[in-house]
Amino acid sequence: LLAAMALALPLCYVPGMLWMKFITGTDWFSAAVAGVIVFLPGDLVKALLASLLAVRLKKTLALP
Repeated sequence: LLAAMALALPLCYVPGMLWMKFITGTDWFSAAVAGVIVFLPGDLVKALLASLLAVRLKKTLALP
């Protein structure tokens, strides 16, 4: 589950970074810093916590 979330993050980040670069006219590095790197730690923590919660709920609810 964590791997799926980590693979899905670029699906959100890449279009956002492309749009930021297009709208602001900045270089790739600036667009990445402003649109991706700032949010990456929080998104990784959320993905980890969601994965841990999903595993725990699956065990608690005895889901297949």
